[in-house]
Amino acid sequence: MTNDATDFLEFTSSTPLKDFIDNRIENIGRRMKSFFMMTKGTVTPANFMSFILYLKDNYSDWKEKIQEYENRKNLEWKEVIELAKKKGEITQTVETENIISSIRNIYIGLSYRSALSSQLSISELKEQIYIIYNLITK
Repeated sequence: MTNDATDFLEFTSSTPLKDFIDNRIENIGRRMKSFFMMTKGTVTPANFMSFILYLKDNYSDWKEKIQEYENRKNLEWKEVIELAKKKGEITQTVETENIISSIRNIYIGLSYRSALSSQLSISELKEQIYIIYNLITK
């Protein structure tokens, strides 16, 4: 997300965090479907996780690259959560960093767990994230 996207949500949405969550979940579903179609189902979630672990162990700049990625994602969430506070969508007392961590850990945890069995359930991901969302809305 860029500042332009945050500006867009600021002017167009009374619920920027909800809209952001819905958009993120839709994008994850699209990426999963696209990946499955590109690989014709030959790459399982477990294969994909193994590949990620291989990259971690075999590329010297992996730690730096993943940290850059995490920083970008966290900043996107932070911008939207702060906007949601400003617009009164969520309570002002919400600790932004803890919410970001909780939501991102839900995604990572469900992704890992599902790699062990089948594939990530988008409906379960949405349900789990909305538990957090509903706890912080006014």
